[in-house]
Amino acid sequence: LLMIRMGIALPLYGMILAWAWRAAGDKRKALRLKHYFLAGGVGLLGYYLAAILDFTGLQYITAQLERLILFTYPMLVMLLGALFFGKPITRTGVLAMVAAYGGIALIFTRGSIAIGTNVPLGAILVFGAALSFAFFQLLAVGRIKIMGSALFTCVAMMAASFGVLTHFVIDSLAHNSFSRVTDQPIEIWGLGAAIAIVSTIIPSFLLNIALGRIGAQKVAIIGMISPLVTVILAVNILHEPFGWIDAAGTALIIVGIGLYTWYSRKP
Repeated sequence: LLMIRMGIALPLYGMILAWAWRAAGDKRKALRLKHYFLAGGVGLLGYYLAAILDFTGLQYITAQLERLILFTYPMLVMLLGALFFGKPITRTGVLAMVAAYGGIALIFTRGSIAIGTNVPLGAILVFGAALSFAFFQLLAVGRIKIMGSALFTCVAMMAASFGVLTHFVIDSLAHNSFSRVTDQPIEIWGLGAAIAIVSTIIPSFLLNIALGRIGAQKVAIIGMISPLVTVILAVNILHEPFGWIDAAGTALIIVGIGLYTWYSRKP
């Protein structure tokens, strides 16, 4: 599925890259080869590694639990910022982290959405995706300021696409399973195209434009709608369960993330 998604997205990013490169003008002249390689590396981290871990984790847990775990990446941004970028950890940040991960623990132990073929493994994989995306957010802001959001997005996403396609080729050679591509019905290709355009290309530009304009913290605040939308869609379309314990845990997570992002946006 990731191969179909990124394979369809790759040529579209290439066309947008040609426009973005010309539109960069004087900013483009200041860029060196290292800037493109760094942007590609950040893209591999945020859109290849995180995507592989996230999609693999989704095989083992519900979409609701996946989104709630992934949604805690601002807490990881705080921890990683303290470890690698010299940013302080505040008392409010610690309280927010306790609330958010307390909500996940509540759902994990008592909730009805903590179901699947292997919930611990799925949760670990999705947490790894959140960790990768947290690193991406910390590293992407500086790249966007140097390259501009359009050029950075194209380079980062094309690098991630090459990563996914290389992964698929190696995996297919190892298991002699290239027929996975030709055997898929047209509906799967249609869904893959929708994921490529609606869920990959469009949001990648919107997210990176937002990161460059308003910063990671405000993006996280607005992104608080994400788990709520996922809960509604998962219950109504995928018919996943959702009980009072799940609602309480979800509320704790949203309160924790909201508390952290609201406080950290202050000077």
